[in-house]
Amino acid sequence: MGLPIDPGGAEDAVRWMESTLGSSVPRCRHLVTLNPEYVMMARHDPDFRSSLQRADRTTADGIGVVLAARWLWPAETHKRPLERVTGVDLVEHIARLGPAGVFLLGGAPGVAAGAAARLMHRWPGFVPAGSWDGGSADPVDDRESLERIGQSAARVVLVAYGAPGQILWIARNQDALGRQGV
Repeated sequence: MGLPIDPGGAEDAVRWMESTLGSSVPRCRHLVTLNPEYVMMARHDPDFRSSLQRADRTTADGIGVVLAARWLWPAETHKRPLERVTGVDLVEHIARLGPAGVFLLGGAPGVAAGAAARLMHRWPGFVPAGSWDGGSADPVDDRESLERIGQSAARVVLVAYGAPGQILWIARNQDALGRQGV
């Protein structure tokens, strides 16, 4: 596949996030949940592939990715099992952490605020740092998105611009998100 996948499951990814959020180094880390759509898209889009390869951590989001990885790298997956970890799984784990300062960016109008409200209802300790669905993955919107995130107390930014937009947005803005953890 030519794309990195970190071994383990959701608990490993959550421990990695907690460690990242607890770090004193002000550097944004990029976590990707790699699904079959991303794998296929990366075959034909070198910028997208490069952005995926530069991610700090990559989980297998989809049984197709898990099975392909086990077939391509059987020795590695037997040492440490590779489990399916979806973005939804990770959002729920983040919400359980409580007031981690999550900013929800993107989605159709009303989706980010609605998602924040549902997370607060399901996990009463969850406190969103903010949300904004007015931007896009287009670089012309980067400045306003970054300003809104910067004005919040966000430590985690969840980007919902679809593929390849959200991955390219994060790769392009990772340095500007220095104080955000993940």
